[in-house]
Parts: sequence; C-alpha cells; structure tokens
Amino acid sequence: MLRNSAQKIDPGDADYDASGHSLSYGYGRVDAFAAVPAMAQASLAYLYETGQGVSRDLDKALEYYQLAAKQGHAVAQYNLGRIYQTGLTHGLQVIRPDAQKAEQFLQRAAAQGIVAAYHQLGVLYYTLGMQIKPAELKPEEFARWDKNKDKNISPDENLFLQDAHDHFLLAAKQDHGLAQHALGVMYLQGQGVAAKPETSAHWLEKAVKHKLPDSLYNLAQLFENGIGVRPNLTRAFTLYRDAARLGHAPSQYNLGLFYYQGRDAGAQLSLQVSEEFHDKHPAKTLPGELVQLNPEENAILADAVALYHPLPGSKDWMLELLLPAGQERFAKAVLIEFASANSLGKLNEPKVEQLGGNDATQAYVWWKLAADRRHQAAITGLELLKRILTPDQLKVAETQAAIEKSRIEAPKAPNPMVQAQAKVPFQATDWSTGFFVSEDGYVITGKHLIRSGTRFQVVTENGAFPARALNLPGDLDQFLLLKVDGGYKFHALSFSASHITRRRDPVQVLGYQLPEIIQGTLPRAAQANTRILSVLGAQADPRFFTLQKPVLGDQLVLKFTKYLDDRQSVVATANVSDLREVRSEERRVGKECRSRGSQWR
Repeated sequence: MLRNSAQKIDPGDADYDASGHSLSYGYGRVDAFAAVPAMAQASLAYLYETGQGVSRDLDKALEYYQLAAKQGHAVAQYNLGRIYQTGLTHGLQVIRPDAQKAEQFLQRAAAQGIVAAYHQLGVLYYTLGMQIKPAELKPEEFARWDKNKDKNISPDENLFLQDAHDHFLLAAKQDHGLAQHALGVMYLQGQGVAAKPETSAHWLEKAVKHKLPDSLYNLAQLFENGIGVRPNLTRAFTLYRDAARLGHAPSQYNLGLFYYQGRDAGAQLSLQVSEEFHDKHPAKTLPGELVQLNPEENAILADAVALYHPLPGSKDWMLELLLPAGQERFAKAVLIEFASANSLGKLNEPKVEQLGGNDATQAYVWWKLAADRRHQAAITGLELLKRILTPDQLKVAETQAAIEKSRIEAPKAPNPMVQAQAKVPFQATDWSTGFFVSEDGYVITGKHLIRSGTRFQVVTENGAFPARALNLPGDLDQFLLLKVDGGYKFHALSFSASHITRRRDPVQVLGYQLPEIIQGTLPRAAQANTRILSVLGAQADPRFFTLQKPVLGDQLVLKFTKYLDDRQSVVATANVSDLREVRSEERRVGKECRSRGSQWR
C-alpha cells in the first residue's frame, strides 16, 4: 500500500551554507546578498504549528510559513505543501486540503532540491490518479491518455500515475525509503508503468534497509510466492519476523501461520565477524564464494542468503546466513574451512536458530500480538488455539507474548534534520559573486559564467533557485543578468552614486576564492583591502572607480591567507599584494561599484 506519511521539517535544522550568500548556476555558482529573516519566520511558523514553546496556533503558523516561502525558504515551501496536501486541524482552527496549493509549494521546494518534496508530489499525483475515473476525462484528454487506442485507460496509461512514478523515482534515487517503497508497489501492480515484479523486488530490497514494515511485508510476499524472485521461505520468514517486531499486524499473523501450519523455513546461522571479513566478502558474493571452495559438494549452499548488520559501538558486523532446512551443520563446517583458506583466523562459534516448524505455542504468541492490533484473522485463530493449548501452554504463550510486545520497536518518523538536509546534489563547475538588484529576482553576476553552461541556479541562505540568463540588447560588459522566476520577494542591494568618493579612499572587497580544480569543492569566503586609484572608471565613466590593485576580473585570482569564519565575522584581511597571475594573456581588470548597502564598506 501507499501511505501519505509526510514529515514535518524543523526549518532550524536545515543544512544551509554557513557563509549564507551564494548563487549557483547549472554549471556554476555565484554569491548573492539577501536578508536573514526568512529562517526566523520559518522556525517561528514551525513552533506555532507544533505548539513547542508557544500556544499552538495554525493561523500564525500559516502566516509565518507564507512570509518565509515568499522569500524562497525551501523548507517553508515544503511544509506549506505538506499542510495543504493533507489539511490540518486544531480546535476550531481548520486548514482545508488544497491540492492546487499543495502542488505549487511542493514544486517550488522540489525545484530547490528538497528530496522529501519529490516524494510528496508523488503521493499527490498517485492519489489523484487513483481517484480519477476515465469517464470524467474530456474527449481530447481521453485520446491523449489512451496510448494503445483500445478505448480503455489501463493503470499503466494513467498520466497522473506516470507523474507519480517519475517523482517517486527522483526521490528514490536519493535513497528516500518511502519513495523506494512506492516504486516497489507501482511496479508490482502495474500503476503508471508496465508491471515488472523483478523491478518491484529491486526497489523493495532498497526500501527494507530503512526498516519500513510495509516494505518488509511486501518483499516477504514476493519471496514466499516466488514473484519476481526465486522462492525462498527462509528469507520470507525473516522478513515477516523483522516487520512483526516493528508491530506490523499482517506480518505477525503470517509468522504465526508458519508455526500453526508446521512449515519449516530452514535455519539462521548468526556469526560475529570482523570489519576485514565484511569488506572482503560482500553479502551478495559470500554464498557463491562458499560454493567455489568445492563446487560439487557445496552446491547446496547456492540458495543461501547472506546479510550483514552493524553492531552498535563496534567495528565488527553480525553475519546472518539464511539456510534451507538441514544445512546448518554443513554450513558451519564450510565457514570454518573458508576462514582457514582465506587466512581470516579462527571464527567465533556461530549461533543457530531454527525457523518455523510445528509449534502452536509460538503461533499463539504472534497471533496474540496481531489480535491486539485488531487483525481479524488473528482474532479468529487465537480463539481456535485457546481450545487446543493446555492451561500451562497458554500461560507460557501469554508470558512470551508479553515479552515480545515489550521488544516491539515502533517505526520512528524520519529525523527532521535528515529530511531537511536531504537534497538533490548539484555539481557546479564554475562560480562567481553577485547580488539581487530587484525584489522580483533579477541578479547581477559575472559574465564569465555564461561560458560554462546554460543551466543556472541561484543559492541564498533561504534556498536554491533555478534561474535563466537574459539576453539584452547592448553590451553588459563583464556582467550577466539572471532572473529567478516564481513570484518571490528578495532583498535587493541598494546603490548610490560614487561622486562622494576620493582618490586613495579604502575599499574592502568581499568574495570567494575558487579552488584550483573544481570537483564539487565549495569556494572559500574571503576578503581583501585595497584603495581607489582613480574616481573615474574606464573611459572616464563617473559611475565607476578604478582600484589600485587588480583584485577583480578574469585574469587574476586572490590568494588569501585568512578567511571568514562560519559566523561570517571578519577574522583577518589579506594584503592585496598576495595576488598571483593565473593566465599569461592580459585581460581588462573588472570594475567595482561602490554601494550604500551594509554589505560593503
């Protein structure tokens, strides 16, 4: 099944650039100046939404989220999309679901790389796709949906479900567990895509690593029935058991069914191994390596499944070898031989656990837990077992059920900090500094960026924004004009005429030093001091002034020895004589405007 399990994101936990102002574009990155209040507004909205430290107030939460979202705060946009997607109620305060607004805000958050927003868009489109009826489509829409022209809209032709698949895929590729689970369901049931059980198993295998009960259950069903994978009762049993221990009632019932029907699911061999063993012998290849010791005699181990689990507080790993019935002793002997052949030293004594088998007491234990969660089949089965078991057996079963219940680890909601930090990676190949010149998203930056690509991204402390370059008539000299679309309200840098400047006035230059080789490395925030050489710029233009030393432009790169710390406070400045030439050809030195804003002194 698919579940709408959107998680609240605490904006204060978001992992934004400590230096604050940076602009990047599709293949390059720029630094921009903007105000900070969006973070505070988004954080305050979260407190009002959850009632932490303040009286819960949905109206105020919505107000502050909207103020922050207007400035482009990515997490505020995500939280608004989440709220409008499901609605929110507190006392007499009601925020009704609004699919159109949910889509708008989630798309903006997704455009800034918030992975959870891709997943929520997938849920939104999946819900719409499951609700719509072909008869409701207009004739032209029906014709567009009906790809095979059979006058019928099959689930794999449903365009809403196709959109859902595409957005789930974007999130799943960033290891988003719920999105991986959703893809597993869609490929199994042929929703938005052609049914492919093998692909379903692929995505469910990734989802179970996140300990999602529904994913564990669905994958167990595939292994139990041989759908898209080779049948493996041992793997099915352990998956049901993992989900049952997370409180999943259908898995608890199926686990009890193994014991009630007397189905032997093989054995689990558990062994603590070193980090070296784990690294040299991956789980996927270990069974094959055991077979290769003696291909003829060890062929029966080809169906074994190896799993590794980290041990808290240790570098060692727990190896679980899932074996068909009757192979546990043989597997122990082969493991010892394998360790000797690979100079791995003496292995610890493995622990062997039989899986399944005829045990009505164990059936009672798991059905009792499922019945407590109102699983109807378990309730019926439990009444049957009460007539079969003796009073002493019932007493033992009740005690064991209480022990298992105390061990159940309820699934935990994703950590808000992890959610906020999970962003689609962006690889920049060039950088520059820049600033907003208007509230509606016009940005001035260095023209050299246009040589690096055609995709642009602007990043401020409030988020990352797709941008486009504007081709204007005339010559912008060394400057490039970008435009961020979307109806945001940015803080623009104000300017004043430079006629009050004087020769030899001090100038402080702020910027970023690029790494010598750009391989995803962020530039370092830095500054340098120089003085005005002439109050008239090139061609005696009074709008600009000329600096004493060439600290800007394409020809030279600043070489700083001190940098701004993470709090953006000045710790030291470098002497402008610490410059080095990086190109032999001579280029005109860039010019710098003097601004009235507080960012420049």
